[in-house]
Amino acid sequence: MSDFVKNLFEIIFDIIKGTINVLVRKKDNSNPDYESTAPEYLKDGINEEGESPLRWVVMIIITVVAVVGIRVYIAKPFIVSGVSMYPAFDSWHYLIIDQYTYNFVRDPERGEVVVFKYPGNPERFFIKRIIGLPNEKITIDGYKVIINDKFELNEPYISDEKKKRTTLEIQLEEDEYFVMGDNRKESSDSRYWGPLKREFIVGRTLIRLFPFTKIDLFHEEFNYKVSVKR
Repeated sequence: MSDFVKNLFEIIFDIIKGTINVLVRKKDNSNPDYESTAPEYLKDGINEEGESPLRWVVMIIITVVAVVGIRVYIAKPFIVSGVSMYPAFDSWHYLIIDQYTYNFVRDPERGEVVVFKYPGNPERFFIKRIIGLPNEKITIDGYKVIINDKFELNEPYISDEKKKRTTLEIQLEEDEYFVMGDNRKESSDSRYWGPLKREFIVGRTLIRLFPFTKIDLFHEEFNYKVSVKR
């Protein structure tokens, strides 16, 4: 996770914690400036005990806004279902998906493992690896994946027993990606239902929290900068 994302989480946490402290603190009779230092939206509600009847409402609103903001723009949980990304991921693996990078920093890159809404049914979520980028020509000849008729991808994440012979050629549009599962024999992906539009991509894999024996933070080397064979 980038330093910016870490700092953002810390700032959000500090805002929530600081707000809660202000909302629940008791009136200090020895401090005549107590009421004048309270937030404007609480002054009229402070009673003789120094409490505001609005404090819980405000606290809940702030917490909900922060949580929703994180879930929509920063990160969200995802549980893997199926073996299409085996051995990297298996069923019931619990992941945290980084949405921040694609929302605010850059577009997806080749080799990254992403979670996206299935174009055929946006209520379903898939996890695959990005193979082709916008405006590229993708050719699959047997086990080989060739980009723009110029170079062949070197895919170290695929074991020999998970490979599948395929013959396919497709030209991607400006907002389209070509995705495939690492387990080529057991994956429903762009080979069968076509390119993936940018608007369906939710984010990239960031952390695995379960199973406990495989807890991991996925660094850039996991999201392979796919090498090529000239």
